Formats: sequence, structure tokens, C-alpha cells
Amino acid sequence: MGSSDNRKKGKFFYDSVVLQVEDTLHQIPRYHLETWSQTFKDMFQISQGDNANGSSDECPIILPGCTNDEFESLLTVLFTPGAVPPTLSKDQWISVLKLATMWDMAQFRELAIGKLSSLNLTPIQNLQLGKTYKVASWIVEGYTALLQDTQTISLDDLGASLGWETAARILWAAKKFKTKRFVVIGREAWQCLRCSRSGTLLAAGSLLRPVFAIQNHEEDVYEDSYEDSTGEPSLECSECPYSGNRIQVELSTLEGSGPDSFSAAVREVFAEELKAAY
Repeated sequence: MGSSDNRKKGKFFYDSVVLQVEDTLHQIPRYHLETWSQTFKDMFQISQGDNANGSSDECPIILPGCTNDEFESLLTVLFTPGAVPPTLSKDQWISVLKLATMWDMAQFRELAIGKLSSLNLTPIQNLQLGKTYKVASWIVEGYTALLQDTQTISLDDLGASLGWETAARILWAAKKFKTKRFVVIGREAWQCLRCSRSGTLLAAGSLLRPVFAIQNHEEDVYEDSYEDSTGEPSLECSECPYSGNRIQVELSTLEGSGPDSFSAAVREVFAEELKAAY
């Protein structure tokens, strides 16, 4: 507008900015970027004036650290009306997560995390993405799943996917957790090994002390062994002739062996790593 033009800028008169990603130019309203990102807001405050960066095709703001495909994935979300969820591939949502994390766009980061979580990522993918983009929930979920089932994936696969240091920590944590797990079993849950009745085993000798514990997942029972100070059979069943020093308990009655306990172990063992995530 010339100096004699008395027209005013309306409420929805948006200034545009020219951005360059790789060898591609984008001219978009500044408002959309600076509304959702403090990083862009600060960037635009520095670049002001008629010949400032971003003012023309000849003087664009160059955005490093991303590809044009990644940037266009973010713009697709940015310019899609809220009532119409954007349709993106898994790789495109990962691009949105990457840039939203890099440019402090909290709302779009949360959106990308939610979309990717709904895609049922594998434990390895959870850990890879969680560690790269500091997603605490994915880190916990990934480690928890791997600690619960260290037999499904080989050591070579763990090392190739996550690095040998992480693979070693997973195996160390699994061993530490499994060898130091304790459960408290009330006598009412004890089952006779002969008649399988509950609450029928009575102490036949003096003070009982645990000797060893075995988990038998195939039979879905927890077996424990007790002996008294004399080493003689310490338990008798009141309903059958059983006399011995072994009990069994249904695994479903045990506390401390489910996903929550593994998750707690992960938060303890990998606490330092989780401090950097959010």
C-alpha cells in the first residue's frame, strides 16, 4: 500500500514468511508457526524489516535439521482443521514427532505420540523412538515388555537394534529383577501337592524357613519349599495323607509378578535415562 493509502489491516491480515527446507521454498502465514512454537516466535522477532530473512523468495529463512518431506508432514497437521484429523503414515507421524520435539510444539508432539501409540509399536520401536524423542512412556513400555520376555528376541537382535550397551543393561536388569523378586503368600493360598486343596497345610515341626522357590509357568503354579530346623518334612495336609516340605500356589494369586511390578523395576533400574524424557 502506498503512503496515501488509508486502508487499514484487518484482524485477519496475516504476515507471511518464506522458509527454505533443502531446495524447496514455502510461503506460509507466520501466525500459525509462532502461535504453536516459541522457537519460531523467537526466530521471527529476530528477523524483522523489509529485507529481513523470510521476507522474500530471495531471502528465505533456512531451516536446517529436517528434510522437506518431514516439514511437509508437519505442515499437513498444522493446516488441517481441528475437526478433520489428518491422515498420515507411520513415518509421517514420526516426522511430526521429530519436528514438534525439535521446535517445542507441545500440542503437535502430544498428537503425534497419541497417533503412533495407537499403531501398536513393537517393544524395540517403542525404545528406539522413545530414546530418540524423549518419550518416557514408550521407554518404560519398551523396557517392560523386553524384561517380561527376554527369550523372544535374541541378544544379537537386541544389540543390532538398540546398541550393545542397552542390550547388556536389559539383560542385566532382567536377571537382577528375576533373582531378587519376593512375594508374600498367605497360608490360606497354600495348596496341597497331592489333593490341591487350599488352606489345609499345617506346620508339623518348629519354625518354617523358605529353602527355594520355582515358578512353573506351564502348570501355572508357584512351588515353594520349606523345612524345619531338623530337616524333617515340615507340612502335613489335614484332608489327605500328604506329608512333605513343598507347597504350590496358583500364579494368579501372587502379587508382584505382573506388568506393574516390571514397570516399577524399569523406573528404578533406568531412572537416569528416564530423567531426560517427558
